[in-house]
Amino acid sequence: MAQGLEAPTQAEIGLMADVLYRRYRRRAAEVAADFAEEHRVIGDTVRARAWSEVATCLTARMAPTLS
Repeated sequence: MAQGLEAPTQAEIGLMADVLYRRYRRRAAEVAADFAEEHRVIGDTVRARAWSEVATCLTARMAPTLS
């Protein structure tokens, strides 16, 4: 389905995460994971991987720091 698409850069992943966080706050990682699953179901592996990376980025951002 997503033929010819290039994977987003890390900067683009970060921007996607920023947009979701502004909209969904603490649920942003869950929303990104849902987007990844929807794209996986329809066979769009490029977008599924991108949204999975966004979910991972958001999860890392929201993890409590141990300092």
